[in-house]
Amino acid sequence: MSKTIIILLGLIIAASAQAKAQDQTKPQLNLSITAGPAIGESSNRFKVGDAILITLTMTNTATDSQSVCLSSNLYQNLPRLTKDGQLVPIMGWTSSVRKIAKHDETCEDINLPEKVVLDPKAQKAVDWFVLVDSSVSTGAEAWYDALQPGKYELSLQRRLDCCDGPTLHSNKITFTVE
Repeated sequence: MSKTIIILLGLIIAASAQAKAQDQTKPQLNLSITAGPAIGESSNRFKVGDAILITLTMTNTATDSQSVCLSSNLYQNLPRLTKDGQLVPIMGWTSSVRKIAKHDETCEDINLPEKVVLDPKAQKAVDWFVLVDSSVSTGAEAWYDALQPGKYELSLQRRLDCCDGPTLHSNKITFTVE
């Protein structure tokens, strides 16, 4: 009986040590997003035809520096937008370009990835993208066509490495289009 208890305790201690080691290898980063009419601005109300830009802010909760990649939005970001609980599909061209880029593995060749260093216990705006272009097209690479009136919820999955690897999930934000 005591031999079984010792073996069981040994397994518990080993599993605990393994879990702790895995936690230490994961980047200790938080991702938050805000929507606004311009980079760095925040709003929860838009009019039909307004451009909606998303600013990405990362917080390094670790005691050492962490680096993340800055590459193309098509490789790194995957927004999830819902209206009244229903998933809003991304624009057709965006979906096609994502599939082609993944198939052809063009990330490293076409975009010159750049590493961004996040200081310990610091917060930094690291990137932005166009969720919806304005009704007067600017030619921006937007993820969605013009949004119709309603209440929307957005979250983002962001790749930490330039072309593949682990991802972070952002907070969820809500906004209204009138």
